[in-house]
Amino acid sequence: MRQRPYFGLIFICLISFFCIAPPSARAEPDVIQAFYRQVEPMLMARRFVELDAMADDFRKSDARFLGGDQKLRHFYYGLGSIEGQTCGCGGYESSISFEQKEPLVRQWLAKRPQSIAAHIVMARMLTNYAWRARGHGYADTVTDDQEKNYEDRLAQAAVYIKGLNPNDDPQIYGIYTTLARASANARPTLDSIYTDVTKQFPRWFISYSNRADILQQKWFGQPGELAAYTQSLLLSPGGEEGKIAYSYVADRLVGQYRWEELFTVTGLKWSLVKEAYAIREKKYGMNNNNWNILLSLAVAGRDMPTAKIAVQHIGNDWDTEVWKDKRYFDQTVAWVKSH
Repeated sequence: MRQRPYFGLIFICLISFFCIAPPSARAEPDVIQAFYRQVEPMLMARRFVELDAMADDFRKSDARFLGGDQKLRHFYYGLGSIEGQTCGCGGYESSISFEQKEPLVRQWLAKRPQSIAAHIVMARMLTNYAWRARGHGYADTVTDDQEKNYEDRLAQAAVYIKGLNPNDDPQIYGIYTTLARASANARPTLDSIYTDVTKQFPRWFISYSNRADILQQKWFGQPGELAAYTQSLLLSPGGEEGKIAYSYVADRLVGQYRWEELFTVTGLKWSLVKEAYAIREKKYGMNNNNWNILLSLAVAGRDMPTAKIAVQHIGNDWDTEVWKDKRYFDQTVAWVKSH
């Protein structure tokens, strides 16, 4: 059996960006979660024409949620989620099984065989179905049957995106990345995918997060490679895009390292993270998840003024994706307020 890897004057300017809104302005519905609950019923109601029109509009308009996430990406996350396997998007898990969704997407493909969205949704569902079969343990905990089901379902996912032009939709590159991570000789393929997607879609910021994850030594990176990569973003893509990409990388890495090691292992620098978030906030605004992540980052950077600003934005709206347990959030807030 083949072994497989297991796959949140400068200081004054920054404070002006991280302004404190009144509580009524800060209160926000979880619009992304609500969006998932909007698109799934459309699939169940066989509103295929509307779903294709929605995907087409998101591709053309580059529509984004508060905080900068593309609506197109979350369109696929919501539709591709299945019961028993979260979508990797804020902990959302569909209450609808693969067995319920799969025949509907087949109908979508039969009625609209040229639909890019339908192909991607089926591929994403199958990759989630593969992970549900495998589980998320290390390779030595996976049985032969689990491994076989995992590989078979990934192979089926590959069939659905075969022949699609990845430059027509950036999420195709996302499926490519998922499949490549599970392959025997992953790194050269992953390098090629990253080069292509960032050239074609430089503002598809999840690509930079994925790359940082891949370059961790526990996956496919070499010593020092992650640190060199995070620093390189300020030059390529560079400018505003590079700094926002830097903030997305910080989003991904903050929950994977202890606070005391985050800025020594990853190559991230707190002063640059803070500047990157200020630019992101100015361009896209920031949602509650972003503020929760910024609080964690500011504590890691021992920046109590910024941490206190984040606490005021968050109020009691702690994010389970960031903190997992409210006790950790409460302890962090208490510590920040005591300094």
